[in-house]
Amino acid sequence: MSNLDQGTSVDAAPQRHAPPYVAYGAYGAPANGLRLDDVRALRVVLAGWRGWYVAALAWNAVVHLSAAVAAGAAAYAVAAAVTGVAGSTRVDLVLPTVLVLGATLVRSVAVWQEAYTSHDVAFRVLARVRGWLFAGLARIAPGGVARRRTGDLTTLSTNDSEALEIFLAHSSLYIIGRFLATPLIVVGLALISLPAALVTLPFLALAVLVPLAARRSAREQGRRTRAVTAEIGADMQENVGAVREIAAFGLLEKRLGRLAAQQTRLWRAQRATTIRTGVETAVGGVLSSLVAVSATVVAVREVAAGRLALEWLPVVAAVAGATPSAIAQWAATTRHYGNTAASARRIEGILDAPDPLPVIPERDGSSPTASLGCVPVAKPSDCDPSTPHIRVESVTYSWPGAPRSAVRDVSVAIGAGETVALAGASGAGKSTLGALLARWYDPDVGRILVGGTDLRAMERAERVATVCLVPQEPYLFAESVRENLAVALPQELPDDALWEALERTRAADVVRGMPHGLDTVLADRGRSLSGGERQRLALARAALRRPEVLILDEAVSQLDLENEVALRDSLIGTATTTVVIAHRLSTLVTTPRVLVLDGGSLVGDGAHEELLAGCDAYRRLVRPQLDLRKGT
Repeated sequence: MSNLDQGTSVDAAPQRHAPPYVAYGAYGAPANGLRLDDVRALRVVLAGWRGWYVAALAWNAVVHLSAAVAAGAAAYAVAAAVTGVAGSTRVDLVLPTVLVLGATLVRSVAVWQEAYTSHDVAFRVLARVRGWLFAGLARIAPGGVARRRTGDLTTLSTNDSEALEIFLAHSSLYIIGRFLATPLIVVGLALISLPAALVTLPFLALAVLVPLAARRSAREQGRRTRAVTAEIGADMQENVGAVREIAAFGLLEKRLGRLAAQQTRLWRAQRATTIRTGVETAVGGVLSSLVAVSATVVAVREVAAGRLALEWLPVVAAVAGATPSAIAQWAATTRHYGNTAASARRIEGILDAPDPLPVIPERDGSSPTASLGCVPVAKPSDCDPSTPHIRVESVTYSWPGAPRSAVRDVSVAIGAGETVALAGASGAGKSTLGALLARWYDPDVGRILVGGTDLRAMERAERVATVCLVPQEPYLFAESVRENLAVALPQELPDDALWEALERTRAADVVRGMPHGLDTVLADRGRSLSGGERQRLALARAALRRPEVLILDEAVSQLDLENEVALRDSLIGTATTTVVIAHRLSTLVTTPRVLVLDGGSLVGDGAHEELLAGCDAYRRLVRPQLDLRKGT
């Protein structure tokens, strides 16, 4: 018995009831409804690394405190030397000099430590956010992302994730750290001159209110900017992928015009943001200057009244000038709040999206009770063909916005061990029914059972291990052949199992001819291979999975007749039940049972000769091919 027939890949199939943190990282996904641009989100985002974040906060606060100490000590040393308080000796200047040097050294170390720690946290946060996002996309795919452009999803995982990471791991740290340092600086100022410290408070409060007042406009500007940025990203990715078609059909000017219009919209959105941030910067700068000026004016009066020594006057000015640093940093961060908020909303839209394919208990209230692991695959020879393995009960499905149903009131039973062809003209509903059989989507009406279990009652891992759909255009990763074959398996397989799958799908000679065999790295999407070679590798991957139900959606359409028949016959032994979606006469003639769809309805069920005699839709489908065969 072969490695495949022994079910090697069955034991390696994904496990049912996998804990949710497998998809979202060790600390799970954020709670539904949590605003990711809120400081409260840090509790979830930083789970496991809070100590690092606190350390970065401490270093950040030390940076600003040491800067204030150095500025104050330097001001005192200069003032003391100028006023002659130090006398003729230099001993009196030792302490302020030591403070300046010490604070400068501490600040240098703190800057380096804060940068190192915060960037370490930032990389972890970015990885976690992207992990959340990818797991969210995988959770709702394919139905939940069917209407979203690939470039838009790419922008989500890159630009939007980075914008959110900057806020969570950098901006929040700078804001909190400086807000921690500011009260301490004000207290230090109060120890020198309480009136000077008190007069700074109203200006600091105003500096806080200015960004708050602009948050609504910042949010709307950020939304517009992010929307057009995502649109540009999606178009650029599409342009790169379709560059041959653009050149061949003379679409360059049209696409450039579209890009120019998008750039104009982006420029307008960014101009509005620039105007707003410019006003905020100017107002914030004035208020920050007023903090130092007002404190200095009060200190001058204190000196004139004899309540403050003259040498402390420049110290008040220097320390007061360091006080608005936290406010200035917060204002600088909130200027970009609109983009951060828009990015957060876009990511939350994926994370909070309802599961389009939730697990629904069966009608008797029970849920699937199969043990962890994959249901053993019975060989066709061991199956009773009269036992329905797949049962489609009154299934109707319409694509959103479509004028009519793609599948209409279809009912059919397929026995265990059967190989069935699904035929029909283009648009008849073949691929839609195949996607429903794999539960890529749920019927609007009716239900589909596999092995007596409603597909909707199966956990995702069990369903994926039970039903496998191979599309006409399979996706191959820019990785080695070995990695592409084992992409859906949780453990490595021996090379002889891989080679056996390749032999079964007639792809072994193709891989042997590659420079490094199984270790050859394929081009993006497998473009270094022909269409037929890509299909063979995808079929080998499916053979390794050994699902109970194998659905081939035109998966051998790019092979010649000899290879098609041989490959299909070889694959039949890798699954209990096989559904072949096809329109080629060679497939239909050699398949014992053919189901015919027309306008979404099942209009024929039988062998080729029977349908040719009694099914008009089938005759219309195959007659041109029969005539062509006769002509040759």
